[in-house]
Amino acid sequence: MKKVIKRAGLLVSMVGLMIMTLTGCAKETDCEHCYETKKCYEYKISVGGATDTLWLCDDCAIWYEDIIELSGGTFKKK
Repeated sequence: MKKVIKRAGLLVSMVGLMIMTLTGCAKETDCEHCYETKKCYEYKISVGGATDTLWLCDDCAIWYEDIIELSGGTFKKK
């Protein structure tokens, strides 16, 4: 009985650690477009052979995505 409880506790803790690791993609930082402190994600932008990475909030990422796609570039979340 004790082995089953230990294994269940280990399984629950492993699942908890994995959930915390996978949800940690965003970080609270200054958006490089609106300069507000929000949860931002890193994006890779390629236009005309030049590539760059930016930390953008969700609102600014939508704006950037539209502009970059109109210019023929690529816009991907890292």
